[in-house]
Amino acid sequence: MEPESNRSILITFSPQDIQEYFGELHINSNAPFNGEMTIELSGAGISRELVMPLNQGWDLVSININPGDEFYDEEDNRGPDPILMMEQFRIDEDNHNLEMLKDEDGRFYSPEFNFNNISYWNILKGYQIKVREGAEGTWAGEVIPSDQEFWLDENWNMVA
Repeated sequence: MEPESNRSILITFSPQDIQEYFGELHINSNAPFNGEMTIELSGAGISRELVMPLNQGWDLVSININPGDEFYDEEDNRGPDPILMMEQFRIDEDNHNLEMLKDEDGRFYSPEFNFNNISYWNILKGYQIKVREGAEGTWAGEVIPSDQEFWLDENWNMVA
């Protein structure tokens, strides 16, 4: 490179865990007075994989992540699609381990009856899930901050 010229360097950061990371980037050159330059790097992981064990029967669940795009319906970005969120519990084309997913207002999704009136999964709310056999659900996404504000409605609430 010519003296006084610039070069951009792409540094990719894709942590698997939620924690802070620190490192150094060492740049060597043949410059007479600045032969080596060290740049301190730091970053925090904001994405994680959530593994949720479910017992046979009813479970009260909430997730502390905003799942990835694969769980969103292209036409509605208010929250993940409940059917897509529960698809991993499908056994085959005709059978589903999920009996029912229910929100705090009594809306529900039932694969057996091909019925869903939960328009989207509100990531700040809790849900009741009923499975025929114990299972494990896995979702990955951006962590919801622990200081995230949310509304409490009058009467009962199920919140993440």
